[in-house]
Amino acid sequence: MKYFCMALLLSIAYTSASQAQDPAPQSPPPTPGALVQPPVRPAAPPAGPMRNVRFEILVTDGGIPKPTTKKVSLIVATGREGQVRSTAAEPQGNPAFTRAVPLNVDIIRPSILDNGAVSVAIVIEYQPMSPGTVAVPAMVKARIDVLLPNGRKTLISETADPTSDRTTTLEVTATVLP
Repeated sequence: MKYFCMALLLSIAYTSASQAQDPAPQSPPPTPGALVQPPVRPAAPPAGPMRNVRFEILVTDGGIPKPTTKKVSLIVATGREGQVRSTAAEPQGNPAFTRAVPLNVDIIRPSILDNGAVSVAIVIEYQPMSPGTVAVPAMVKARIDVLLPNGRKTLISETADPTSDRTTTLEVTATVLP
């Protein structure tokens, strides 16, 4: 009886100790093809006084039949973040079936350097429309850490559609506001 009580007490202690050490639940793996966001970093205090920076992003789709340009503008404070989300639904043959056509821009923690340039991470997700075509054009997903000269347009990316002659260029102008 003495050994039985001792074994029972040990098993209860072991069970409660193992329950206290259960690891935290893990997040599910990312969906294939999904835009992977960088880990969230705590906001670092700006080196100097906070300033606003205006970002103008031009997405030029050199597609068929004619090139088109989309413009996104936003103002973001140094050390902070800004997002623009724009999504349309394009019919796919049957009006009941559509596909999402996004134009998404993230500006992540811009900072102004001593020489006036702007250091920033930019995330862009763009899917061109394809009315009347069979093939869906490639989606562009880009995350670029870049130094931008104050007030000058800078080509930050040029990419080709892997299935056609279509090209997509990304140009950004960062202007430090007074």
